[in-house]
Amino acid sequence: MHYRSCAFVDFISEELKIWSGLYVVVNTVFSQFFEDVERGEGHLIKLSTSFGKLLQEELKSSQQEKELVYRRARLHLADEHLLQSVTSVNQLANMEAELEQALKLVRTRKSNVSSAYKAANSMQKQGEAALQDFMEQQTNTSRTIVPALKSREIGSQSGASPSLNGFCPRATSQFNLHNLGQMDELVGVNRSLQIYDTPLEQTDGQYEEQKKS
Repeated sequence: MHYRSCAFVDFISEELKIWSGLYVVVNTVFSQFFEDVERGEGHLIKLSTSFGKLLQEELKSSQQEKELVYRRARLHLADEHLLQSVTSVNQLANMEAELEQALKLVRTRKSNVSSAYKAANSMQKQGEAALQDFMEQQTNTSRTIVPALKSREIGSQSGASPSLNGFCPRATSQFNLHNLGQMDELVGVNRSLQIYDTPLEQTDGQYEEQKKS
């Protein structure tokens, strides 16, 4: 019995040694594991911290780049605005110059038209005055022809032949008629004038009948 109890005690002690060794091993493993975990956590924390810092720096740099892009876009738009403004100003200046030239042309044409109208009006008045003078001369000529014819008849009966150059201004009448025709063409007056060249031998009655017809 004593031998069996000693063997049992030895067995138990051996088992306890084994279990204690296992406990030590397990405790060592777990402690190492926890240490590794703590180290890993610290390393992970360090990595996460550094990564967060990198992310923040990248975010800042991206924001700065974004602001730079916005500034460049604003500058580009401002340049386009300025170019459009300069172009519009140049266009307005060109339009103003064209309008001034057009106004000058209109004023010149208006002045030319006014001068032409005044000249035409003056020539028309001169033509009317010349026509009136010509008609008066023709009337005076017709009035002086009758006494001249009578004096010629008397002179032929008495044997004398007086000159009728002072009573028959035919050259002057023809000259006035030529000038009147030129004035009539320049002014554009559409008149028809029939001139009868009365010979010296025509009687007063025949002249009056021709004038009426």
